[in-house]
Amino acid sequence: MIVAVAFVPITAVDDALDVLNDPQKGVLPELQPVVDWLEDNYIGRLNRNGSRRRPIFPVAMLNMYDRTINGLDRTNGNAEAAHRRLQSVLQMDHPSIWTLICSLRQVQKERDILYEQMMAGHAPTAKWWQRVLSQIAGAADADCLNNKRLLLFCYSCVNLLRFLLQEYYKKIRRYGNRKGCPVSFLTERYVLN
Repeated sequence: MIVAVAFVPITAVDDALDVLNDPQKGVLPELQPVVDWLEDNYIGRLNRNGSRRRPIFPVAMLNMYDRTINGLDRTNGNAEAAHRRLQSVLQMDHPSIWTLICSLRQVQKERDILYEQMMAGHAPTAKWWQRVLSQIAGAADADCLNNKRLLLFCYSCVNLLRFLLQEYYKKIRRYGNRKGCPVSFLTERYVLN
């Protein structure tokens, strides 16, 4: 109920807060500190004359009503993905300025190539397990494609394979790529049980 305040029109935020503060229809007493924090930081406390104090952050910063109606992003997932992409290229926490510049150029070059491919009509590359699933589905005959149990089984096999590979790479990172790190420990531990 408290989260829904972000999706109320800005003109109706005061009414929504009144509903939250209502003793009978409002939130539980244990959640009242959260409502108080919301009122202090994003809405503003009510003054004696009926007006509201200026909040620490503007109401528009919290409010997602207009963004939802217009179909815009409601989160910063794109920025986080770009940061993760840059971090994977840098592979360090505190790079020098020249390393940062070279990495930014590399990431920009990759993004430009991807943009050009999309503008040319090419679909983005699928993840490896999606490619395996499509190959399994393509190899099966028409009767098997209608068999949901078979496809679910294939999907679970791909997920198991993905999990086993992750475990294997964890072992390699931990112990190094030695002969003493066989794949058999995975099959003994997870598949045969």
